[in-house]
Amino acid sequence: MIAIYPLLFASNILVDSSTMPKWTGMLIDLNPISMAATTVRGLMNGTATMPVILIGIGVCVVIIAIFAPLTLYLYQTKNER
Repeated sequence: MIAIYPLLFASNILVDSSTMPKWTGMLIDLNPISMAATTVRGLMNGTATMPVILIGIGVCVVIIAIFAPLTLYLYQTKNER
């Protein structure tokens, strides 16, 4: 969770990135949590396009691909002690 909290705080979950300065909005829009949140909002409003859906699913798969093996490795090494 320590790795994900900075991504959550620097996302568009609470504030729309179009209200931010240009450089901040661009960084927020590149945040993987923002991409997933935009996908969910689009699906709930019925405005999601296929590229937005694929990006959202891709981001979720990448996050799982990174953190699932890391979690399993840390769990197994802790249980060996």
